[in-house]
Amino acid sequence: MIRRRISPYRRLFLLLALSPLVGCASPEPDWYRLAVVPGPVRTPVTLRIDLRDVVVARALDQPGIAQATSDVRLMISNNQRWAAPLGDMVAEILAQDLEQRLPGGSVRRDMAPIMDAADVVMGVVLDRFEADAAGHAVLSAQLTLRLAGMRILRSCRVEVVIAPDGRSTAALVAALSLALGRVADRAASTLSITPAVDLP
Repeated sequence: MIRRRISPYRRLFLLLALSPLVGCASPEPDWYRLAVVPGPVRTPVTLRIDLRDVVVARALDQPGIAQATSDVRLMISNNQRWAAPLGDMVAEILAQDLEQRLPGGSVRRDMAPIMDAADVVMGVVLDRFEADAAGHAVLSAQLTLRLAGMRILRSCRVEVVIAPDGRSTAALVAALSLALGRVADRAASTLSITPAVDLP
C-alpha cells in the first residue's frame, strides 16, 4: 500500500479550512431552576389562597438568564438558561414558599371552581428579576392581595437587592430564589394578621 505524503503547505491549508467549522460548534447550555427558600412561619391560618396573575415582564420572560450591564442595556445569556418557562417556575416556587410560611393554609395556582372559591386572591407582577451591573440579584414586583369579594387587602411594591454568595450563575440563581422568598414573606406577614371578620 502506497501512502501519499501530504506536504506541509497542504496540511496548513486543511487546518485553516477546517478551523471555522470547529469554531461554529456551540457549547451545550447550562440549565438552572429556582429553589424554595424557607422563611418565618406565621400564625397558623386556614386560608384558601389562589395564586393568580403571576406576570413576568416580557423582557425577562426569555429562556436565558438576564443581566443588566447598564441602566439601558439588558443582556440575555444563550448559555445560562432557565430549566422551565420563568413565569411558571416563579408561580410554582411562590406557592411552595407561601405554604411553608402559612401552615394550615392551602395555595392553589389555578383558578378554582366557583363553589370552591378562595378566601384570598394573590397577584404578582415581576418587573425586574435579574443581575444588575454589579452582579447583585435584583427583584422588583407589584404584590396585590384581594379578599374573596375582590376588595384589595394590600397592594405594594416589593424591592429586593441581594449580593450573591459568589460570582457564579448558580450563586445568582440562589440569590434570586431568596429574593422571591421575600415576596412570600411580605404576603404571609399580611395574611397572618388579617382579621377573621374580613374573611368569608
